[in-house]
Amino acid sequence: MNSSELRKKLVYLSKQPLEKLSSHDLKKISLQLQLISDGLERVEIISKTEELIQNVSLENKPFTEYLLGKLKVKKPTLKSSKAQWEKYYKNLKTYLESVKQKRNELQKILEKLTKVKETEGVKIIEGLKEEEKKLLSLLASLTQKKSKGVKTLSIGHSRESILIWLNELKNVRKLGILEDSDL
Repeated sequence: MNSSELRKKLVYLSKQPLEKLSSHDLKKISLQLQLISDGLERVEIISKTEELIQNVSLENKPFTEYLLGKLKVKKPTLKSSKAQWEKYYKNLKTYLESVKQKRNELQKILEKLTKVKETEGVKIIEGLKEEEKKLLSLLASLTQKKSKGVKTLSIGHSRESILIWLNELKNVRKLGILEDSDL
């Protein structure tokens, strides 16, 4: 049975004299319709949740995926209630807004690092927390780097590794995976 056949049956039933049914039968039908309605609403919320995650731009995926791994709210199962999915959707939407704000803050630091001298850039990076360094490395990554043996260039702890990272950052013409005209 497909949805159009079901619609026809529901229209047919709506035109029938339902008042002739017993209250027990009416309650059973009402319960089934409520379950179907809740299921449809839950499916709609699940699709909106998936859409939030899919709307992350390609160049921001590694950054966002890393931070989504730190989200403290557990993703509900497909059979979870509508209320649980609504709560998760609201939390995810709020969290993705904070991820966007964090990305914008770090983007400003990246832009500043490309313009300043190496010594000032090293001072800026040394003043960052370890987590901020990791996020800055992820944000500056040009690909998702999932190939075997390929990894992102991370900001190290030593002054030399920071200088290598800064030089690599300054060698890139434009940050973002879609900006490379040779692709």
